[in-house]
Amino acid sequence: MKELYGDILLVASESANFGHDTFLCHQVSTVRRLGPVLGQRIALAYPVLVDEYNSFNFKLGDVLMFSVRPHLCIVFLVAQETIRPDTNIEALLKCLNSLSQYMAFFPRASILFPKGMGCVRGAAEWDSIEHLIDISFKEHLHVYKVGWSKSLR
Repeated sequence: MKELYGDILLVASESANFGHDTFLCHQVSTVRRLGPVLGQRIALAYPVLVDEYNSFNFKLGDVLMFSVRPHLCIVFLVAQETIRPDTNIEALLKCLNSLSQYMAFFPRASILFPKGMGCVRGAAEWDSIEHLIDISFKEHLHVYKVGWSKSLR
């Protein structure tokens, strides 16, 4: 997995602007509440997505995909049951494997994961999450973890 730095929404938008199919991934819970940082920023950038997201009846292990503009898709990985710190590793692995199988149809697409996904509100360890991403997407060439700064490891 390659590393990029900056605002993940801008990185995704710039990638899509160049005509690259781009999938921005974000872990969510079954509570239907987008997280306080990236989730809220996604909701502000793409408000119509919130109504669609709230209309689904989803469960742990589900993958929700929303095309928000040409070449840009927001992917919600349902791997948390509550808003308490409880990333469900089995559910996350199911999400990642499902997404990986789907991505076989888009071999040139960029897949973006926020560095630390599932760790702040989900209390998981980034090294474990990163390992799951690596093994799930070992065949895919354009997988990126996007962090705000090189100093945040």
